[in-house]
Amino acid sequence: SEELGFEMSILDVGGGFDGSEAQLDKVNQMLKPMLDMYFPLSTGLSLIAEPGVYYVSSAFTLAMNIIAKKTVARDFRDALSANNEPEFLYYMNDGVYGTFANKLLCEDSISMPSAHKVSAEEPLFSSSLWGPSADDLDQVVERCLLPELSVGDWLLFSNAGANGLGATFTNGEEHKPAVFYSITECDWYNATLSGILNPVLLFWFLIKLFFLLQATGS
Repeated sequence: SEELGFEMSILDVGGGFDGSEAQLDKVNQMLKPMLDMYFPLSTGLSLIAEPGVYYVSSAFTLAMNIIAKKTVARDFRDALSANNEPEFLYYMNDGVYGTFANKLLCEDSISMPSAHKVSAEEPLFSSSLWGPSADDLDQVVERCLLPELSVGDWLLFSNAGANGLGATFTNGEEHKPAVFYSITECDWYNATLSGILNPVLLFWFLIKLFFLLQATGS
């Protein structure tokens, strides 16, 4: 750039950081050697990034319901026998034509799910996750390890705030999952002590919580 008469003072490395430690470590391992080689500290270059996705992704956890289940042999070629460890195909109430639309653009955009209210001591099985369309493209997760689940169970996808709330169907209809707000007891206590939560907001939140519990039958 100096040969062309341009003196660069700022380098923007972009964004797309999903907030997971694994991705940040991968970005650091790839980016740091290149920066040390081409833009050492002696250049005085200012380095910036666009961490929008990083900040919002961890704010939401996506809950998906299991609506159907299929048991197959691990290699998919033979019928399941008593000597084979099964593989489970789970069909969820949403897929790549809705909340997981970003999967069609970026293979690594979906975090590995965890089963809700399942004992950590249960055995894990090779599993794949699918949307409800019965389309071969509607595969949300190709392989993951999960305990055996039943229809009606829930899966939780962390770091879903960046790409899971504004997906659009191919016919142009906007698709947004229902959003429920929660806060840990510890965070609530600290916020109350610091004065962030005033009595009016507290009353409003408790009223909403009451009607939510009534609607869910909890």
